[in-house]
Amino acid sequence: MTSAAAPGRPLDIAGLELAELEARLVELGAPKYHARQIFAWIHRRGVTDFAAMSDLPKALRSRLAEAWTVSTPALVRKDVSTDGTTKYLFQLGDGRASKASTSPTRRPRPSASRRRSAARWRAPSA
Repeated sequence: MTSAAAPGRPLDIAGLELAELEARLVELGAPKYHARQIFAWIHRRGVTDFAAMSDLPKALRSRLAEAWTVSTPALVRKDVSTDGTTKYLFQLGDGRASKASTSPTRRPRPSASRRRSAARWRAPSA
C-alpha cells in the first residue's frame, strides 16, 4: 500500500507496512531502524504524536512532524441493536468510510463433565 503525499500536504503513514515505512525514512535521510520504533509507537502503543515518541532523536521528531502525519479513523455513527450487536461507521483520513461491527458473546455453559466434577467438590449439605 504505497501512498504518495499530495504536493504541500504531509504524508499519512498510518497505513504503511514496516518495509514501506523503512523506505520512506531512508528517503528522509534517517536510519531505517527508526522505522521499527515508529511502527511500535503507532501500532502497539497507539501514539500518533511524533513529539511523544521519546526514543527517537529530537531533530528527527521535528522533521517527521513537518513531513508526515498519522491519521486515525473518526467515529461517525454507532448503532446498537436490541440483541446487543453494535455497528460502527468510521471516516478515514482520506475521506473514505469503513464499517465495523461487534456481536455480544455469551458465556459458554460448562460441559456436563465439568458440572459433575464441580459437584464432587462441593461441601456436603447439612
